[in-house]
Amino acid sequence: MIVEYSTKDRWGLHKFLMETLCEPNSERDFQFVVCDDHSVIVRKNDEKIEIPAEGRNVRLIVEYAPRRRKRGKNIPFVFTQENLDKWLDNKMGGCIDIKECYHSTHRSLINKNTARYTMPFVRSRIIGELTNIEEFERILRNGIGDAKAYGFGMVICLT
Repeated sequence: MIVEYSTKDRWGLHKFLMETLCEPNSERDFQFVVCDDHSVIVRKNDEKIEIPAEGRNVRLIVEYAPRRRKRGKNIPFVFTQENLDKWLDNKMGGCIDIKECYHSTHRSLINKNTARYTMPFVRSRIIGELTNIEEFERILRNGIGDAKAYGFGMVICLT
């Protein structure tokens, strides 16, 4: 599903989608990714997803906001190729044997209540071999990372 909207604020977009797609006082049952300044792709958690066969090469795109934690507190994440590769490999749960991975870093505006800040995020393009169908389906349904309310973490399978 593609939704049109008119704000660049990801928290405002999340609130709009919650009001539009979910029953009052229910939990979020969808993922979304921002395409451009006026549209997003939304996937409901119960939506039918086509899963490629195990052993097949897949191409993926995912936007995520990586974090590191130490003793329960967030600490700055250093955006190097090696750190991003490790973080992504860990979050993919061994369902993909990553052959190639290209990362680009970006910043997104967040207006939450009275706070206004930008959140760094990464867009990765991944080519790899599918090794575990069940784990891959779980990742497609649930996404990766912590910032899903801001439109991060939704894994899009291109093949």
